[in-house]
Amino acid sequence: MNPFGRPTSTRRHARGALPGWSIISRQIAALSLSAAAGAYALTGTAATLKLARKLVAAAGSYALTGTDAVLIKGGKILTAGAGSFALTGTAATILLRRNLVAAAGSFALTGQTANLNKGQRLVAGAGSYALTGTAATLTLTTARTFTFVGSVTSSASTINISGTGLQSGDFGVLLDYATDGGGAPAAATPSGHTQAATSAGTFARVSITYKVLTGSEGSLTGMNGGGNNRKIYLVFRPSSAISTVTYTAGGAEVTGGNPTSKTSDPSAETTAVIIVGEMASNGAISPRTTSPAMDEVAGGTTAHYAHYKIYNSSPASHSYDMDDEGNDNGIIVGYFKFT
Repeated sequence: MNPFGRPTSTRRHARGALPGWSIISRQIAALSLSAAAGAYALTGTAATLKLARKLVAAAGSYALTGTDAVLIKGGKILTAGAGSFALTGTAATILLRRNLVAAAGSFALTGQTANLNKGQRLVAGAGSYALTGTAATLTLTTARTFTFVGSVTSSASTINISGTGLQSGDFGVLLDYATDGGGAPAAATPSGHTQAATSAGTFARVSITYKVLTGSEGSLTGMNGGGNNRKIYLVFRPSSAISTVTYTAGGAEVTGGNPTSKTSDPSAETTAVIIVGEMASNGAISPRTTSPAMDEVAGGTTAHYAHYKIYNSSPASHSYDMDDEGNDNGIIVGYFKFT
């Protein structure tokens, strides 16, 4: 009881506290503002907050700065490594349902590593982004093809190819056969040519040499036998410049008996190839078996023949064979491919 006869209240307020403060305190304590990993700052005009009042910003311009992050419902927060990220370069526009395909070149995404959870995408915040790298122009190119230009024959140690209609960049092949009673003639490679393959028996030799021509070639010197000299030169024209030439042997033999059948198989190749072959003997050659059939060029005698087959696509395997036509039966076959 107080001096006035009224009951004394047992409810006391803490000094400076207001009724209901503990409830407000508990509500505020249960809430927290959690920013994604990074450094943030709220900029603009200062405002004064009063107890239990909402934050109302004064008129002005505000921006929240830092590292963008996108949250997926039910997923973990995407936390970028310390630093800022930027995809730089030339702007690109992506159409609906189209993939973004970068031109050929060297590209790099700059910034620091960020860990993504399985099944989540990295989504950049609003802004302008571009992929940078080395500029490149893509042009449509067609596969190289070949056509046959012409041929020339000789029964000497030399052969003049200027009459074949050759041009700079053409591909030339010399099929050479020579005999000598004192032993097989030495192999010979005309100036600027490369030896693809050769084979010798007791008294004879066959060979294939080739060159990417300059267009100014004239007389070429090949093998020189004391018995027979037989040469056939073939010229082919590519649709585009040749950088390299590779020869794959199908077999070569010189024998006094029946040569074994040879096979040239370019069927696994995916670019244009040319199969070339040569049959030679002291006697007339018949039959001359090429399967599938190949184009034939007769030499200066019925005892010498060349064959070729151009495949600009889908090459096939060919068997190549001749019979025993007397002494010094020579046979050689293989194919060329190009880059």
